[in-house]
This record gives sequence, C-alpha cells and structure tokens, in this order.
Amino acid sequence: DPFLNDISEIIYKKLEKEEFREDYKKLYENYKKTKILVEKHFQKDNALNLNDISKYIELRKVSYKSLDADIIYAMIFAYRFPEIEIQKAIIEELGLTTLKFYPSIEYDNPIGTLNIIISDKSKIQLKTYFKNKLSFEKKQELTRKFYSLTSNQKNCLIFLSLCILSKKTCNILGKTASGKKYTVYVLADLLGKTLHPYQLNSENNLSIFYGQSMINFHITEEERYKLLDIF
Repeated sequence: DPFLNDISEIIYKKLEKEEFREDYKKLYENYKKTKILVEKHFQKDNALNLNDISKYIELRKVSYKSLDADIIYAMIFAYRFPEIEIQKAIIEELGLTTLKFYPSIEYDNPIGTLNIIISDKSKIQLKTYFKNKLSFEKKQELTRKFYSLTSNQKNCLIFLSLCILSKKTCNILGKTASGKKYTVYVLADLLGKTLHPYQLNSENNLSIFYGQSMINFHITEEERYKLLDIF
C-alpha cells in the first residue's frame, strides 16, 4: 500500500528528533494493523489519518517515562471507537490484552497534585486548584466519584487528563446518556476547578468563545428582515 509506505516515512521523520524515537516501528505497525482491521472488517473507511500519529506524539511527549506507551496506543487506536466490539478486536490485534488497566487516584497535598495511578510504573500527575487543604472526608468523597465511573468513562478521563497536560482540546463523542458530561464534571471536581458549560444551538455559535463576531452565511428569513430594517 503506497499510502502506508508514505506513513512509515512520515512517522520516522516525526520521531527522529524525539526522545522516544525507538517507538517508530511499533507506532507504524499499530497504525497499519488498526487501519486494516477497521476498514476491512468493520467497514469504517478513513478511520485513521495523520492526526492520529500527531496525537500519539503529543500525548507521548507529556507522559514519557511516566506512562506506559501501550496505554497511549490503547487510547489512540482502540478506545477512540465507542463500539465495544471494535475496541476488543483492536486490543487483541495489537497484543494489548495483558495491559492492566485498573486506575486509582491519590492526592499529594503539600505539592497540590492529583495522581492518577494506572500501574506501578504508570501514572499521570495533574495540578489541583483547591482553595483549602483537602480534608479526609473530602478526599473520600472525590475518590467515590472517581470509582463511580464506568471503565469507558475512566478511559475517557485519562485521555482528557493527557489532553490537559499537552494543552490540546478534544471532542468527546458518544450516545445520549452515555456519561460524557458526567465524566467531565467528575474531572473538574477532582481538580478543584469550576466547570462553565455552554449549550450551543441554532441561536448561538462559537463567537461566545472567541469574543468576536463570526460571519454566518445561513440566516433565517426573520433574521433577513431584521437586517433589512437595520440597514
């Protein structure tokens, strides 16, 4: 496949100056195996692209030496799909079935950090923003919230944590009532941050985030008449 050959060269070039340049072969093999599997067996065309390579590199940069690379492979290639069947097939295809994934959390009060512990050798450390020192009762409450998450929600929370470290935005996709919003609220609570939700609909647009006007070429008849009256 000429395209896969190109991808191999691109991955090599992107990694040649990174500390984890030795990831080159495995990253390419995992990309190739996942792409072939989802496109041939699950009929998902264009399921992977160069953005997925860039995501791996960004997440690996912020977690190198603190997080097992296999966890990032699982995040980028398997848990990106909401279908459990596809997740399991990819995990098996990539040889990640022995990956232990039972995360827990602990707070380091003097430093002010939250540690998400995935294994003895893998953890994610995030800065917290609590105004007061956490009491024992508050820690228990937050721990219960974390353990209330499903396996998929914990996977999502870990991915969100990596996005925070890499300063990257992300989209969370899933069925209605699948726990997307709840997972984000739990992460905010764990970090001592206040979440500010914005409901986007036909009456507003992304200008509320940018603080400036955005041209909308699709206006209603009512809006058209209002503009005519104004001008």
